[in-house]
Amino acid sequence: MLATAAFALSLLAAPAAAPAAAPAAANLRFETKDGTLYVRRGKVRAAIDVEDAHPDMYPDLALGVTAKADGTSWTLKVDTNCQGEKTLRFSMAALEARLEGAAASALARRKQWDGAATGFARAVALDPGYAKAATDLAIAQLRGGHRPEAIATLLAAAARDRVWVVARAAIDRQLAPIASVPEVRALAARTSGHATLAKLRKTGVAFSAAGGLFAWDRILGNAMTEGPEPMELRVVDVATGRLLARLPYRDDDAKGVDRALADLGFEVEKIRSRDLSAPTRTQEPEMRGTVEEIRVVVKGGRVRLSADGRPVGEARIGALYTSGWAAKVRGGVLVGAAVNIGDGCGAWVYDDVVWIPLTASP
Repeated sequence: MLATAAFALSLLAAPAAAPAAAPAAANLRFETKDGTLYVRRGKVRAAIDVEDAHPDMYPDLALGVTAKADGTSWTLKVDTNCQGEKTLRFSMAALEARLEGAAASALARRKQWDGAATGFARAVALDPGYAKAATDLAIAQLRGGHRPEAIATLLAAAARDRVWVVARAAIDRQLAPIASVPEVRALAARTSGHATLAKLRKTGVAFSAAGGLFAWDRILGNAMTEGPEPMELRVVDVATGRLLARLPYRDDDAKGVDRALADLGFEVEKIRSRDLSAPTRTQEPEMRGTVEEIRVVVKGGRVRLSADGRPVGEARIGALYTSGWAAKVRGGVLVGAAVNIGDGCGAWVYDDVVWIPLTASP
């Protein structure tokens, strides 16, 4: 059946098999609205993620952007209001993929499923790493009556990003009709995990031996509004500390998130953390502490680990922190920081957590 599905998928996505050259850089524009950064071509615009901008938290504040084309790529400098300037780099193909995805999403909202599927297929062809476009393609195919093609799409996407596909199949109700088919179920960990969202929120972290993963739950809170708080499950590679997936969810997705944690093999980890102290005489926010002979310094949005005067690990973390903790576990160090933004930027807070594998034995 998979060979037939793959062949049918190739027919459906035929217009995207050899995407045309991207339009000239001059055809692209960048703009901001309500705290969100967009790329625009004509009447089509697509949101570009700026992780620290948090538009849900302060949509009324201006977000500045300057852009420069450099051959087949763009460099954007984005003023994220209260957290300084961020430099982002995107290939032309990646930006075109977002625009194709935005146009396809408009068709999907009008239930023009085959047209939407063709657009999402073009987005995936332009940027094979665009995992959201791949699962959106599977949904459009499924809603359009192309079930075998939808299954084939998920399997192809999982070869590039298994974490995203397994999690979305568990959380997204639109994928429910094919989430339980044997081919898709085979993507899950052989042994289901026992972590749940409730346990994760109580203890903070979970690890999965299947694939070497670490997960934690990130919630943004805003004292200035009673609206829903943005939430996402974050999945990190244990070997490198690299963020693999940001999985947004809503309050009524809790059962789906539990299924995703189980399917990815996550087990809650009990850790013994130590609080970090904040010196009062430093010129900028800083936190320090020692955990099992490893010195932890959090300053300037970076975490630096050292042992016997030698660096043994480093990672980026949210700035403007007010408190934090550290714990050594599984050959690495977990560092958490309470990031509290105020002074005209709203009154919101989130916990930032990073996993830092040790690069040398302490």
